[in-house]
Amino acid sequence: MKKLALFVVAALACTSAMAQMPVPLLDNDAVANPEQWKIAAPIVQAGLECRQQINPDNPALRPLLPSNDAGQWELVPPKGFAVFGLPVQSITIYIDPDGEMGASYTASVAAPKAAAIKAAKLNGQRKTKIGSLMAEQGSRPSLTDITCTVSGSRETE
Repeated sequence: MKKLALFVVAALACTSAMAQMPVPLLDNDAVANPEQWKIAAPIVQAGLECRQQINPDNPALRPLLPSNDAGQWELVPPKGFAVFGLPVQSITIYIDPDGEMGASYTASVAAPKAAAIKAAKLNGQRKTKIGSLMAEQGSRPSLTDITCTVSGSRETE
């Protein structure tokens, strides 16, 4: 009985540790190093600021995007990575593989919503040449989610 209890405790500890690991470690892919981030950062930043669509097939991005995630990636950028001059805590990239649903790129920035709206020059929602940019309250009052939404090929009614 003691062995079973120890096994259960060990299994729970491993599960807890896995839940806290970044996605690349869980997928056993190589973790992006600072040099890879330095190369990919301008591409990711342009997408998050709604200036350019993100192409997941871009060789500069492949080290950051685990290959087994079909169209959705959660990234933790290095310290110093910013959008609209605001520090980014996490990034979510969704790109519909078929192109019908479009894409969305979200940066969770360490700033209250009012500061993020001012930095991104938003008044509600702003149209850009690739899509729409908007800001929403993040998971905490000190965080704001800035999202660029790119339309897909599916027509909406």
